[in-house]
Amino acid sequence: METKSHYWQYSYQPPQVPYTEEEWLTRAIEYWQIGQSELGDKTYYVFFTAYQFPDQSVPSLSIALEHALWDGGLTPAITVPLPLSVGQTSSRTEEIEGQSITLTAKVLASEPQNVPAGAFQGFHVQYLENGQTYADLWYNPEIESFVKRISVVSPITRQFQLVAHGIIAGTLSLSQVDQCSTQTTLDVMFSRLRQIAQSRPDLVLAVLQRLISLGIATQEAQLLQEEILSGHTK
Repeated sequence: METKSHYWQYSYQPPQVPYTEEEWLTRAIEYWQIGQSELGDKTYYVFFTAYQFPDQSVPSLSIALEHALWDGGLTPAITVPLPLSVGQTSSRTEEIEGQSITLTAKVLASEPQNVPAGAFQGFHVQYLENGQTYADLWYNPEIESFVKRISVVSPITRQFQLVAHGIIAGTLSLSQVDQCSTQTTLDVMFSRLRQIAQSRPDLVLAVLQRLISLGIATQEAQLLQEEILSGHTK
């Protein structure tokens, strides 16, 4: 039986005062669901992420707990177990560079949202960091992702510039959603990685090493890794 993979593309609108030059130049963000991986005693969804800048794409991998709400971050910063319901709350406290950070997600309401991809009903989830709101997100269970996210740079990210912990400031709106075979998704991913490797092999090698460590498309990742290191990328 052929496995299916989700694809989402978001248009990006920066805040009035951009946090970084890179965020200001971002035009779109794409996510492909490329598989699952067992990390410890938990199962994670794994996504290939492409940030679209005017002159290039920047690749990375994202992970999210299976059967939990994913907010599009580089790590599952906070999760709200599915199925969602209004009034639901989830919190987690962790230590980051000596500071205690409490992350909280609250499901406030079910609200309609009009975005470039169409009209969607979304669960409004508010994210807080030590009591301060840093993101509002509208999640649609049918597409298994958010349709809109409005966020600011979190205080801990601003202080330590922790890219892996923080989220992009500004607004992401769903502009395209699709479903295809997992193999097609992997083919697209490796095609993109080969293109990006022409100018930024360092970024691609980091993604390939992560794929290998997660046990996803290991043979293809090792092959491309060898091509890049030998200077024979096709």
